[in-house]
Amino acid sequence: MTRTLVVFYSRTGHVRTVAKLVADACGADLEEIRDVRPRHGMFGWLRSAREARRGDLPEIAALQHDPADYDLVVLGTPVWASAMASPMRSFLSEQGSRCRAIATFCTMGGRGGDTALKAMASLCAKAPVGRMILTDAELKSATLSRKVADFVRSFP
Repeated sequence: MTRTLVVFYSRTGHVRTVAKLVADACGADLEEIRDVRPRHGMFGWLRSAREARRGDLPEIAALQHDPADYDLVVLGTPVWASAMASPMRSFLSEQGSRCRAIATFCTMGGRGGDTALKAMASLCAKAPVGRMILTDAELKSATLSRKVADFVRSFP
């Protein structure tokens, strides 16, 4: 049996919702990446976009799980300014090489999902065993459960 960890960052809760669905579907442990500095309100939103564009590495809280203890690490991020969220970039810069195998997913309002997932794989130096891009519209539709099920079926 594959030991799986779902690691995610979620500012608004969209990625958290998907991460929980993925974890439930494959019996995975969950690890939420937490900011040390809050991102509430308009200023938090603006800082998030700026950090994503610049490729910043903000400080994140200590992890509860070690990715090296798992056979598969599923990585989830929102797309900010056509890039992965900066807290996910911080996590991958610190821990990406410790992941044995990865699967990636993102949520987005507009565009940039493919670019974000490629950057995540690059920071881990691994090709993902599965990829999933969800739009805001798909998060609210009946296709969500089908896409999550298809994504989980791609895992070894």
